[in-house]
Amino acid sequence: NKRDLNRLVKQIEACPNAYELSQIIRKLDPFSSNATSRALLQKVQRLAPKMPPRKVSGLLHCLSNVHIGRHSSVPLCDAKEESSTHHATIMSVLVEASRTRWDTFEARDITILLHSLAKRGVGTESLFQEAAATILPKIHTLDAQGLATLANTFSKISGLYGPSSSSSLYPVLFQTVGNAAIPIIDTFTSQGLANLVNASAKVGHLDPVLFDRVATASIPMIQSFTTQGLANLVNAFSKLNNSDNNFSHPALFEAVATASIPIIRSFKAQELAALVNAFAKASDGRRRIYHDDDDDDCYIPLLFDEVAMASIPRMESFTPQGVALLVNAFAKMDCYHADLFQAVVTTAIPRMGTFSAQELAILIHAFGKVRCDRPPLFDSVATYAIPIMDTFKAQELSSMVNAFANMDGHHYHHQYPTLFEHVAMAAIPILATFQSQELANLVNAFAKSGHVSQEHGGLVLLFEKVGTASIPIIDTFQSQELASLVNAFAKAGHSHAELFSKVATAAITIIHKFNAQELANLVNAFAKGDACSHPELFDVVAATAIPIIHTFKDQELANLVSAFAKVRASGKQVEALFSCVASEILSHNHKSSSSSSTVSSYLSKWPPHHLVEVAYAFMKAKQIDLQLLDAIGIAIVSRSELELDAHGMGNLVSCFGAHETGCSATLLKRILKEIQELDPDSIELQNVADICNALWMAQRVQVASLELFEWVVDLAIAKASESRPQDVRSILLGLSYVDLPIELQRHLLHVYKPYFEQHSQHMAHSHCFKIQNMYNTKSMKIPNQIISLYKK
Repeated sequence: NKRDLNRLVKQIEACPNAYELSQIIRKLDPFSSNATSRALLQKVQRLAPKMPPRKVSGLLHCLSNVHIGRHSSVPLCDAKEESSTHHATIMSVLVEASRTRWDTFEARDITILLHSLAKRGVGTESLFQEAAATILPKIHTLDAQGLATLANTFSKISGLYGPSSSSSLYPVLFQTVGNAAIPIIDTFTSQGLANLVNASAKVGHLDPVLFDRVATASIPMIQSFTTQGLANLVNAFSKLNNSDNNFSHPALFEAVATASIPIIRSFKAQELAALVNAFAKASDGRRRIYHDDDDDDCYIPLLFDEVAMASIPRMESFTPQGVALLVNAFAKMDCYHADLFQAVVTTAIPRMGTFSAQELAILIHAFGKVRCDRPPLFDSVATYAIPIMDTFKAQELSSMVNAFANMDGHHYHHQYPTLFEHVAMAAIPILATFQSQELANLVNAFAKSGHVSQEHGGLVLLFEKVGTASIPIIDTFQSQELASLVNAFAKAGHSHAELFSKVATAAITIIHKFNAQELANLVNAFAKGDACSHPELFDVVAATAIPIIHTFKDQELANLVSAFAKVRASGKQVEALFSCVASEILSHNHKSSSSSSTVSSYLSKWPPHHLVEVAYAFMKAKQIDLQLLDAIGIAIVSRSELELDAHGMGNLVSCFGAHETGCSATLLKRILKEIQELDPDSIELQNVADICNALWMAQRVQVASLELFEWVVDLAIAKASESRPQDVRSILLGLSYVDLPIELQRHLLHVYKPYFEQHSQHMAHSHCFKIQNMYNTKSMKIPNQIISLYKK
């Protein structure tokens, strides 16, 4: 009441010193009146100039813990600045009185003063820099608690001012704090250890010696850490591990996991998210925790299971950021916990409007990474993301669109093309802010989704702009990013000759850093792209691939040789590569034996289309290896189901139509039988041409029949309007080598006569001459002007 407040004002006015004033401040009600605030301000103004340093820091500490100083969150002003707010707050009066006598303050007093200001978010950067310069020579006098508090304070200050706070004093200060802490590390409490490394990690000061000593000191006392301390501890070490690209200090992580599991339900929601996020960051996604057989890390799956079970009933208590970080940690470890992800869907959708752009991107990226098909969630994210698309940063745009690209094949929604268009429009103006990986991921997502066509001018423009933006920074691209970038352009069918040329040059420079998949993707992109083949690049890739050919998986081997065949690469390096690939396949898992049955057993694990791709590539490159071809044939005919389409079957019969092996009869009989059972609409004329090329071999090994010839001719005639020069050549010449009934042959020649006349100028002279003789033999004259054209 008013009488009590008046009495309190009189007590403040009569207070003789800082100690008694602090006792009164502790009793002040959070909603004390303006009268008490004015009285307190006036009293502080009178006492401050003569107040000892210890009393100044103590009073500031007291003020930081009550609400009376809440209005002082207006930043203090430099002494040099003219401002009416110079003495506007109680805390500012105390600080300004202290700035003229920093040298009289001990390190402990300065630490408490700064901690009190940082706690309230009060102070200017110049003030903190002055304090840092003053305390630097005195840091060695601080005890363990003081060092931890000082580090924690300056990490908060750094967060308060952001990048502008990167004073040259701060790295020196943290290094000095670390050096002072190492000799007395055993005197730190568990909270002090957590605060010390967490503060150091926040500002990027990752001193390995300090972290090693903290890890050693923490493990014996791990049970005394609070839940927040455990989360902060591993969060700090995860940044150290991630920067080193190595999962170091495994004993510490195991100790934290072991200590956390029994008390996991006492963790707050945000601490649960921080805990698993730290383990995921520390591993950098290298541990697929439900797929590895590594017993050393058996505690990690158990920890993630416990966190999931503890999180599900409390999902409503997670903030949007906590929800996003939680599922992101599980996704990073390739850990799909169905119940947890469903609980996130149920919780997130009604609250989607409260998610920021960053949180939306992290959330949907996690679901896309583990291929968790939840259409309502994707639809909701798309709905809320489109109106705020201009608030997304480069990394957020890249990760979000990648998530939708990963799921687009599972669930196609009418909003997704709209979403991609909005992403393109939002990305183009800020492409200069994209890093190399983000540029590569962005176009890769668009290529993967198929949302790139001439009808979508904005999307085509995106590829053009990304290509232009990538060229000046092409030297910053890592091997995986270079391969992904050109692969996206090739997959989208977007030609950019200058970009491909720059990528070729950049790739050659760092070719030793490419792994098997990246080498295969790189040459596959150049083989698909409209750019020139860059023979030097293919030679360098061949030389690089040979020593590591044993690391290539089946798809990578198939893509590699197929790319070389497409561009008709030649030379000694290419011959050596094909020879090496053949030897690797034939001798795989063989040390003393190379029997064809063992080889086929290995090849039988390959998808059929990869087998066909390898066989076809060897044929197109004219690198014939009959032993390899026979092994591929045995692997294919041993299957109960081929799972090949008309294109695959056509390529396969082409391979075995050109060369006879021990399994040619069995394979051709089966393929030619199964292709006749396909829907004729699924068979293209080029597939018919491939069959025609193999009919002579089928007749030679006695698996051809009149019914087969009639089926082929009827199909060739039905699809004649699709003909290209190579189709006309292969069909007419291929069927000329088999025993066709005369009327059937005449009918075919009659139908194909106008197509031969149309395409003959694009055929080799020798082929035209043979076909002309066929027509002459059947008294079907080719006009003289056509003959003169192909003679030219």
